[in-house]
Amino acid sequence: MNLTIPPTVLEWSRSLASLSPSVVPCRGLRLDEWRETHRRCGEFVERWGMQAHYARQEAEAGWRMVIRPMRTMLEPDRQNPDAENPPRR
Repeated sequence: MNLTIPPTVLEWSRSLASLSPSVVPCRGLRLDEWRETHRRCGEFVERWGMQAHYARQEAEAGWRMVIRPMRTMLEPDRQNPDAENPPRR
């Protein structure tokens, strides 16, 4: 299976990779806190990056997430009657 990673997700991954886990990027953050944050951010991008990318595209197309008890679904944004169909994956 050939998986194409969207440019947005590649940018997130490369930007995070450009930060060293052994160099704290801002004052007030301890080295151990930064290392943990850096590790968790990497895990987040790896696990959820593709989903976040497509969710952003769907939001830009006028779709929004509707959460109801026991289920989650996408539906057109009723405030934007011109909302297009979400991009297909």
